[in-house]
Amino acid sequence: MKGMTIVLFLTALLSAHTYASERYYVSFDLLQNGKVLERGNDYVTKRLSVWNGGHTHSYLKLRCEQDKSGRPVKMFSTVGHFDGVRLTHRLIGDQIEVNVLWSKVKNRRIEIHNLGKKECADLSPIVTTITQSYTYPARTGPGDSRAFGNGMTFRFTVESSGSKRVFID
Repeated sequence: MKGMTIVLFLTALLSAHTYASERYYVSFDLLQNGKVLERGNDYVTKRLSVWNGGHTHSYLKLRCEQDKSGRPVKMFSTVGHFDGVRLTHRLIGDQIEVNVLWSKVKNRRIEIHNLGKKECADLSPIVTTITQSYTYPARTGPGDSRAFGNGMTFRFTVESSGSKRVFID
């Protein structure tokens, strides 16, 4: 019985090592009209991971209220928004699951600044967000291009760990 326990323990230990070392090197591009907007690469494992190609910034926001006499009162604040590309990915069985988030923020600071002293308008940053999920086979090969949003393309290439990094243009 003791020998069986040791064999089971060693089998579990070996499978845990195999599980931990299973990873793929991937490269990806986000293109618009053939122009690369964002390019990156990362290792994909069974653990959910994030690749971040953007930043969260604070943007000026203006809200208008009226005082007791009915005059507009400008209420300034800041609001944080993510601007850029963010990928979440993980290996599920023999598939790589990828979620792509693209967010573009239009700052309204100049419009707020250009308002007259007695003018007031509710002005917040304009946020455009596109999210798309993809599933790719976990095997090396030529890149795969798929539509992303309106007029963009997401190109994804799976490379095994230790392969030379190659970007296809």
